[in-house]
This record gives sequence, C-alpha cells and structure tokens, in this order.
Amino acid sequence: MARKKLPALAYLRTSSATNVGTDRDSDKRQAEAIRSYAARSGFEIVETFYDAAVS
Repeated sequence: MARKKLPALAYLRTSSATNVGTDRDSDKRQAEAIRSYAARSGFEIVETFYDAAVS
C-alpha cells in the first residue's frame, strides 16, 4: 500500500532585483531544490509562493 503524500507549500524568495529576470535562475534553482526535497521526503507541493526582489 502506497503512503499518502503530505500536502506542502513551496516558498521562493529573492532579495534583490539583480536576482530576478529571464536571465537569472535563482528562482529556478530554489524551485528545483524544493521539488527534490519534497519528492524524497513524502511531500506533495500543492501551491507555490514567490516573493521577487523582497528583502
């Protein structure tokens, strides 16, 4: 019997405008790290929040 995954939220944040934009990948790297952790740990990401250029 498969274990039911626990629902989880993902939160991404960049602290300055220099880390935001189509040529930047901070958000992509954060999202991948979160997805990887969730998969290993039995979580299902049900919603993602992203604060761009917030310090």
